[in-house]
Amino acid sequence: MTVTSYYNNKKMPNLSLFSCCVLPGAFHSSVVGMFRKSFFTFETDPLKADLVVFTGGSDVHPQLYGEKPIAGCYTNERRDEYEKDIYEKCLAASIPMFGICRGLQFLHVMNGGKLYQDVTGHAGGNHSIIDLDNNEIVNQVSSIHHQMCRWDASIGMRLVAVSSVARSKHYQTYNSSLTPAANKTVEFDNGATVLHIPGSVLEVEAAVYPATLCFGVQGHPEICDGDVYQAWTMELIKDFLIGEVIDVAKTIPNKIKA
Repeated sequence: MTVTSYYNNKKMPNLSLFSCCVLPGAFHSSVVGMFRKSFFTFETDPLKADLVVFTGGSDVHPQLYGEKPIAGCYTNERRDEYEKDIYEKCLAASIPMFGICRGLQFLHVMNGGKLYQDVTGHAGGNHSIIDLDNNEIVNQVSSIHHQMCRWDASIGMRLVAVSSVARSKHYQTYNSSLTPAANKTVEFDNGATVLHIPGSVLEVEAAVYPATLCFGVQGHPEICDGDVYQAWTMELIKDFLIGEVIDVAKTIPNKIKA
């Protein structure tokens, strides 16, 4: 099946019932501004928030997923330790966590996943993604990263969106480099629809980890002011918090609204 419908909503959802704690990182003020547009209130203490937001920035150190860094991997171990401590506290308190770019990669690693330490074709420019839940194309998605989550269903990871075309010419790990074969397609079966996506790798653009109440996006919606990608991301956050992505009623029962 080919996806032909497009997500074209630009209206930000009203999430004034919820609070968030936005952690330091890339485009911090823009992330705060994006959440403010959906009327979140803000907490400085992660353990008092309904949602903790892990932002973009330096590479997650490969030692956290059992690899050595390759040349061009720029890490910040102090940040890794700081965010790991917050992750563990939020996990123990059943507080939902949302990641943007590095934030998604960090949460992926915390859930047992691994990263491609370097990929091509994503450090600059916009592209389209496929919303796998709704079989819609979302355009003008920001792309400024060189690392990427490696799809792994065995860790309880659920794909929400993938790049509509595999953009990278290589996917580098510590000890291997995957070069996609020409004229190949990769299949995704979500139970209702089977999609065939050009390329050899499902390039992760959004994912959910239900067991730990983690989810995130690979792009930077906070710098897509007024764009559909920003509205799409905030709708994903809304759907997660009201329990339409997974059942989080046990986490924030007094705030669940249809």
